[in-house]
Amino acid sequence: MAVVLSNLLKDPRLTRLFGFPSDKCALQIWLLQTKKDEVTESYLLYGRAVPYNFSNNKWSATRNDKFVEYDGFKAQIIRINLYCNPDKLNEVITGVVDGESLSTINDKISLSFSHGEDHDRFGSFSLGANLSFRPVSYLPMRSDFFENGLKSIHESSGAFSAAVSNLEKNSLFGVDEIKDKRLITDSMNLLNDETGLDFFGYDAARLGDLEFLVFPTMDERERNLFYVSWGKKNSIISISLDQSKYHVFDDFQFKISLINDNNNVHSIIVNYSYVPGRKIEFDYEVPDYLTEIIDGTRVEVFAKKNTDKEFFLYSQYGVGYIREISLKGQINPIAGQVKSSWLSKHASSYDKDRIRRIETIKQRSIGFESMIGGRADDPWVPINRNIRNTISKYKEFSSDGRFFDQYKQGEGSGRIEFAEWYKDVVHSNPECIVFVFDPYFEDVGISLLAPNACSDTEYIIFTTRKRLIKLESISFLKKVISTLREYFSVIKSNNVVGQERINNLLASCEKLKPLLERIKIKIYALPPIASKKPAFHDRYILVLDNSGLPIKGFHLSNSIQKAAENYPLLITPIPNDVLAKVVEYVDNVLESSQQNTDEDIVFVDNTPNLIFDSKKYYTSSTNRMRYEPLAILENNYAGDVLSAW
Repeated sequence: MAVVLSNLLKDPRLTRLFGFPSDKCALQIWLLQTKKDEVTESYLLYGRAVPYNFSNNKWSATRNDKFVEYDGFKAQIIRINLYCNPDKLNEVITGVVDGESLSTINDKISLSFSHGEDHDRFGSFSLGANLSFRPVSYLPMRSDFFENGLKSIHESSGAFSAAVSNLEKNSLFGVDEIKDKRLITDSMNLLNDETGLDFFGYDAARLGDLEFLVFPTMDERERNLFYVSWGKKNSIISISLDQSKYHVFDDFQFKISLINDNNNVHSIIVNYSYVPGRKIEFDYEVPDYLTEIIDGTRVEVFAKKNTDKEFFLYSQYGVGYIREISLKGQINPIAGQVKSSWLSKHASSYDKDRIRRIETIKQRSIGFESMIGGRADDPWVPINRNIRNTISKYKEFSSDGRFFDQYKQGEGSGRIEFAEWYKDVVHSNPECIVFVFDPYFEDVGISLLAPNACSDTEYIIFTTRKRLIKLESISFLKKVISTLREYFSVIKSNNVVGQERINNLLASCEKLKPLLERIKIKIYALPPIASKKPAFHDRYILVLDNSGLPIKGFHLSNSIQKAAENYPLLITPIPNDVLAKVVEYVDNVLESSQQNTDEDIVFVDNTPNLIFDSKKYYTSSTNRMRYEPLAILENNYAGDVLSAW
């Protein structure tokens, strides 16, 4: 049976938040507000309810809105706070889960806004209808040495955590179903600053959640109630737990574990019953033979009521110790700089310090190394670590990168292996957007793609071409003549606007029409960005999800057409942090290609860079897109210009 809200509100682990009427608590909500066409929408970015030491039954927020301009809309993040008692919090949570707005809830349970205009600013906010409930779980303290995954929001205290989760959180940053990357970055940075969490990392799962947090080993003023420390002797672990103010549980079990080289070398359980008004305090004496080899300590506390049969995890403490420090250093006897005009040629004044650091001599010379501490009492640890490192170097592992021999080398299967890899990339990414950047993309590329493409994936190909100039766009005859000289010299070189390759590509599209008309594919041929400089040089294959966020990307050392022919082909995965920048570059290229209506380019429609679209040009009209060199004679001015020339 699915978890419902009442399961959370009545859970004994959240008693301090919902069960003590005389206590106080705080509800913090970060709203993402978007404004378009003077309509403002509010969405839950993150919210949390925690025990607190103040109550006034009022909603409060910063006085001034700070909307920022984005692409076609405005947005801001605003934090609103409510300080109340657990009974009021219970009713607020129940109301928002039932779909009520904050204004409606205020009227029902006698809450108010600190300022009258707040009613209009965020009074209409509600959680929405598509909700689910994450059950209560124990999250270890943020600094826990041994744990990964979701953790408490506090460095030194674990937390009981539950949440109301919005099942539509994936659309949080979508305006008109388009995600804005700058908005995502700005929002995450602000949330990180205000919460101290990491929403770019393992706290991302908290986005869109209204979280309930109780810290069992910390009071409402963030004073610690649970201590683990070493006594005066290295063989004594002292443990203290104060439950005198928040008596919810009666019986406790303390599991003490000692760690050596990530192995649990000693583990025991100590039982204690709570005595009203008294702390639980005791010392545990570590066996003598273990005192010098302990790398870490873990203490887990389990609790239950007298009426319960089972213990559950109440608190957890884990810390590692530094037993050895390796010091390494280099002595650099040469000082000075080696100037480089290549660096400073295009640099701005802001880059002077960076250039100076690069030019500063930093040769490695005399070095030293020393070790503080060591493993005299557990010498098997460095030996075992060394053997693991040695063996790991011989372990075969698979990455997304590939290296294909020149087809005349090895077994001659480099090209076949590449075709298999390319087929897998094209076919194994359904409901995505695949970009292919290849300046020499031709018939081979399209013939490998067409039979393996997914009908629900969009394929966008970028290649290059030469520039062709319209005669009527030139006003002076001498410019016409010089243009014609250049034009016919290009014809003579058998490279007329790169059109032979483009014609081959379009002929292949026509031939593969039955396959291409079933998929979504566009091919852009980009003109030079300077007189003879190609629009781009490198080869990429990029895979994005249907919202435009990068999934993976590859860099190819040579083009598909010549893959493994004259040189080996190296395919390198693009790391995620670099991939984001490459995708941003691709977005800019795509946008400029779709908007370009260059008057100097001869093509058949108003988007001259687009030479093929499977949803528009899959008929024989493709033939009419090909450029024929003698078509210049069909120009109205051809006779005048040729006779003058």
